[in-house]
Amino acid sequence: MSLKLKLVLSFVLVASIGLAFSVATIYQSSITAFHSNYQVLLQELAQDILQQPQEAELLNGNSYAVFRQSRSGNLEPLLNTQQLDPGQYFESETGPDKVVLPLSRNKYQWYASERNEQGQRIIILHRSQPYNFSTFFTDYGTEISIIILFTIWLVFWAALIVYSLINKINHQKEQLESQASELNQKSEEAIETTRTKSKFLANISHEMRTPLTAIIGYSETLLHSDQPMQERLSSINTIIRNGNHLLSLINDLLDLSKIEAGKFEVESIPVNITQIMQDIESLFIQQAKTKGIELKLNYHFPIPETIHSDPVRLKQIIINLVSNALKFTKSGYIHIDIKQLDKNTLQIQVEDTGVGMTKEQISKIFQDYAQAESSTTRKYGGTGLGLSLSKLLSNMLGGDITVSSLPGLGSIFSLTVACGDTSDSRQLNQVELKATQSEQQLVPSITQKLKGSILLAEDNPDNQHLFSMYLKRFGVKTDVVHNGQQAIEYALRTDYDLILMDMQMPIMDGVEATHDLRSKGVNTPIIALTASTLEDDMEEFFSAGCTDYLSKPIKRERLYELCSQYLQADIQGETLSPMHSSVLEEDPDFIDLVARFARRLPETIERFRSLCEAKEYSILAKEAHDLKGVGGNMGYAEVSELAGKLEFQIANKNAAETLHLINQLNVMHQQIEQGLEKFAKS
Repeated sequence: MSLKLKLVLSFVLVASIGLAFSVATIYQSSITAFHSNYQVLLQELAQDILQQPQEAELLNGNSYAVFRQSRSGNLEPLLNTQQLDPGQYFESETGPDKVVLPLSRNKYQWYASERNEQGQRIIILHRSQPYNFSTFFTDYGTEISIIILFTIWLVFWAALIVYSLINKINHQKEQLESQASELNQKSEEAIETTRTKSKFLANISHEMRTPLTAIIGYSETLLHSDQPMQERLSSINTIIRNGNHLLSLINDLLDLSKIEAGKFEVESIPVNITQIMQDIESLFIQQAKTKGIELKLNYHFPIPETIHSDPVRLKQIIINLVSNALKFTKSGYIHIDIKQLDKNTLQIQVEDTGVGMTKEQISKIFQDYAQAESSTTRKYGGTGLGLSLSKLLSNMLGGDITVSSLPGLGSIFSLTVACGDTSDSRQLNQVELKATQSEQQLVPSITQKLKGSILLAEDNPDNQHLFSMYLKRFGVKTDVVHNGQQAIEYALRTDYDLILMDMQMPIMDGVEATHDLRSKGVNTPIIALTASTLEDDMEEFFSAGCTDYLSKPIKRERLYELCSQYLQADIQGETLSPMHSSVLEEDPDFIDLVARFARRLPETIERFRSLCEAKEYSILAKEAHDLKGVGGNMGYAEVSELAGKLEFQIANKNAAETLHLINQLNVMHQQIEQGLEKFAKS
């Protein structure tokens, strides 16, 4: 029996007992009232009888007496003129003198008998039936019925109210149980999320410490003066590679946080998909060859030359997918298939012959901070962030990422993105694609000097030195201040061509300083230096009066690009000053030897240029090394220093920078010739 039914039955039972008790109380009260008021009642009745007009003839003016017939049959006097013995005047109801008049009160009748011997008429009051329980219901039937009906009505509504309250209580109980269950589930999810994030923090800590260890360690090796040039270049490349890896981790974390905060936006601009795929191929081809894995692009023609998407985010997704495939593949191949599913959808599949995954593992790989299994991080590394971020980005690009995999056989990741309407885009075939791939794009070198003055506001000493070194190489004059307040003082005192303003500085930050400069009429272009790329921060910078921004970490090429927009190119350059040999300064007799070196220098320069164009780097490196020694012996420390830089760039196979240094060597030759004129005249 349910609790609800038990409560209802209990209430009905209590109400029934209460009703019975009420009826019994009323009955007992009525009996008590009857006996207490009986005498008064009969006296009033007798008085009424004697006052009836129709009784006057019956009584004939004789003396009378009124008696009550008790329940035992005896007569009890009520109204009388003489004391009579009630027992003498008892008259049977069957007697000849019995008279019943149509007068009654409370079910009493009266009888009259004539007693001639005493000249009296006896009036006897007699109740028609005894006063018992049935008489009680006869007297009070209407009242009891009303009470019973009212009680039933009250019980019904009370039961209805109780039933409603019970339902409400049960509903609230169910809600509380549901909320408790939901809270318990959320608590478990929160615990699991905390546990997962703790694992993720441990993973990200490991992932960050690994490149930092390499960066610090290889940086320390550069301090050794006896380190060979090839090892030095290897150390530098290792530092750059690990620095970029660390930057990629930080960017992934920032991207995820911006997506979760709803402040991440993607753009839709024309994108050359073949160029992106070519860049990705060149990025991973060497790693694949090192592991003995075939990396191949498969184009399913025709494909559009241009789609509309976000090139940075699209490239980021594909890099994550290929990087994962390369990480989990020991042998075999990685094939990247590119095809257009319909006019608005582009598909890129990354197929590998790696370790593969089970269905359970597949269900976890797109979760934030998660990997297929706990041993993955220990065995392969990684943060478990790349795939979840890639899926979010693919959704924002109007597509999705799906995966099919078999343990031990490999995986296929399918990326789809919206490519916009490509009906107006030229469709590429295989022949045209080969022509596109054969085109080589060289990264322009920073060879053109700039002229002007720059105010650099930066509080970090290392960044001050780095930026100053960059700007010095650009050819510009630079003043450095440590906070916004100093920036205002310098900018009001000197008319600069450009201001580089860090946004977070002590005493006064860049936003306040920029706003103050604008309010005081300073119209100099101000470039915000910031590690934040949030849209709200950008709006704050531009509202304060910044002209443009430069994201940290600063890349030299981007810094040069921005500076060149606001500064003029130094076409004429500085006036050449004579370069003097320290050897000749000490002993002019060596003039013939130094002059012969100077006469052969143009031939050396031309040979350097030819070897560079022919990419004969090994021969060029040897001759640059020889020039470094000879230049120093001839007393030209500048030539020796430049030859050392040249040797470094040759070892790094940087053709553009090598040509730039060869051109500078040609300028030095002119300076050397000017310096030798003094000794020739003497």
